[in-house]
Amino acid sequence: MNCIKEDVAQTDSTAVFKVTTTPRCRNSLRMLCWNINHARDKYEGAKVDIPEINELFDSQDFILLQETKEPVTMRNFCCFNTNRKSTKSGGVFIGVHKSLKPGIARVDTGTCEDIVIVKLKSDFFGLDKDLNLVNVYDSPKYGSFKKRKRAEEAEDHLSTIEKLQEILAEIPHTENIALFGDFNARTGAINDSLQNHHFCNEPHIPIDLDNLPIRCNKDKKLNQNGRPFIELLQTFGLRILNGRTLGDIFGEPT
Repeated sequence: MNCIKEDVAQTDSTAVFKVTTTPRCRNSLRMLCWNINHARDKYEGAKVDIPEINELFDSQDFILLQETKEPVTMRNFCCFNTNRKSTKSGGVFIGVHKSLKPGIARVDTGTCEDIVIVKLKSDFFGLDKDLNLVNVYDSPKYGSFKKRKRAEEAEDHLSTIEKLQEILAEIPHTENIALFGDFNARTGAINDSLQNHHFCNEPHIPIDLDNLPIRCNKDKKLNQNGRPFIELLQTFGLRILNGRTLGDIFGEPT
């Protein structure tokens, strides 16, 4: 399966995305991941009304959005939203074309407001293992939302990365993980794998690590979200695709 990283009637609080129905291939899936920064534009209205965006969404099998800021509904897509209850910030969404509905199931993420997960069933998609598509929005560490959450929850506060780690730990080792999202993480030149450890048989990785190139990254800075993110990847044996795969072999800024 090839995984590629990378609106509209308007109601009171829901953006309704218009797309057309076409047959979908199960063994070559098209995925789009995008921080949409609100489903509606302040001046142009719903973003999917822009012809180029409408055409782009219509061509996908899976759409993963961050910072939707409100529930999103797309005609002809099964829609899975997670939104923050006390603010219009944040919001994550996974849209799955309805023709693929028999092969997917939502995974429970408890009360976490910044993570949504959909499982692809191996028998439906012809995979060796079930594949969990994990979509995350992790706010800047010192942004207003996180400052308020730390003040409200005090000693009970868990960061988004800490909540994500707990959720990933519950995924059986017989299943794979593909991690998407906006982590606001600048990782510099830190290695995303543990030195002197070999993860070729790591059960959560659906790629061939033997032939995975060294990661390139033009952004050499490391920020507050960067190190915890790298440590999460090292814990679960995951790898960053940016900077080492077709579509972004040089590690361009995102």
